Amino acid sequence: MACRLQFRLLVPLVNLIYIAPSFVLSGIAGAQTSSQDAPLPAPRRVEEPAQVSEQQLIEAIRKLQKEGKFEAASRQAGELARRNPNNPVAQALQRQAAIAAAQAAGRDLQSDADRRRFSASRGVMQSALPPSGDLQFPADWKSRARDRTSSVTLAMTAKESSIMQALSTPLSISFTDSALDSVIEYLRTRAGVPIVMDKSALDAAGVTYQSKVSVRLPDVSLRTILRRVLGDLGLTYVVKDEAIQVITPQQAREMTVTRVYPIRDLVTGDWWDVNFGLDEFVAARNAAMLIDLIRHTVDPPSWDVNGGPGSISYDASRRALVVKQTAEFHGVLGTSR
Repeated sequence: MACRLQFRLLVPLVNLIYIAPSFVLSGIAGAQTSSQDAPLPAPRRVEEPAQVSEQQLIEAIRKLQKEGKFEAASRQAGELARRNPNNPVAQALQRQAAIAAAQAAGRDLQSDADRRRFSASRGVMQSALPPSGDLQFPADWKSRARDRTSSVTLAMTAKESSIMQALSTPLSISFTDSALDSVIEYLRTRAGVPIVMDKSALDAAGVTYQSKVSVRLPDVSLRTILRRVLGDLGLTYVVKDEAIQVITPQQAREMTVTRVYPIRDLVTGDWWDVNFGLDEFVAARNAAMLIDLIRHTVDPPSWDVNGGPGSISYDASRRALVVKQTAEFHGVLGTSR
């Protein structure tokens, strides 16, 4: 009886063990089915940058070539070929663009060479042309002279300007055994400018106010008359303090003024000299010729080579003339444009 009772109690327990998992599994399956049937949320879209197609790049490269920008086209074609190593079109375009850029560079170089050869040949032919008259200046010589002297011209007062003008005024004189002070007074009155004789200068030269002067000069400038009259007595003159002052040559040397005159446009060589390294040599040669011309044509007695107080030299670093001369000389030079 006891065994039969135990069996009857075990049967429901066994059924529970076998049936319970089926309910659990069916619940899980139902949950999965319901989750699958529910609509899923739409995925978020990530905006990607617009990509330039290969065809667009090729068209851009062709456009650059049509515009003559071969170097830029070659760079873009090279970048396209680098990003597409297996694309035969990109590789061919890169080679074609490189060749076109090289050809364009060659044409530019040839054009520049032709232009320079023409310029050199033209300069040679122009230099071989004879002048049209006794003296021929460049077409822009007035502006060159104005620009060259504008920065170095001495500022003169109205009185000094009138003295410079008077020194260039022609006069005629004739004196025989006349006293020096009488001759100076005559010139002072005729020219209308102050002429001052320094007593210490006369004493240093062994001259007195009564020293005799004999001279005859028809229609010459006051400048020439003073040099002749005073030079015969061992004297000279300078323009200082708005007057013509009679002094000794030694005093005149001590009263010189040094100024710098730029002459770059006068001595610099042509294109051929500059490009072949001859510019410095040509400039020095031209400066030496200019100095020699000035010494022989511009107031020759005033230069040191002729016993005067003035000196002139060439400064290669500044392409300029360094002139040590009297104030009168600089004043005349500054107004002779």
